[in-house]
Amino acid sequence: MNNVKKNYSDSDISVQVGDRIILDDQEWKVAEIISDTVVLYRESVSGKSQTIQEPVDVIKSHLQEQKNQDI
Repeated sequence: MNNVKKNYSDSDISVQVGDRIILDDQEWKVAEIISDTVVLYRESVSGKSQTIQEPVDVIKSHLQEQKNQDI
């Protein structure tokens, strides 16, 4: 994986490698940011690793929702 640290920020919301996000009641970790795509990684209970790719805007939207729930 590319370890270049990128930060995509829009107002208060930024996406950085290492951030954690909840999608469909599962915790994912931002593993890599390639252009406008975020690669998310998680390890299942069985130990099997999974990766998915989502657009940066989708991740920002989820992070904003999580931030609003924390308030």
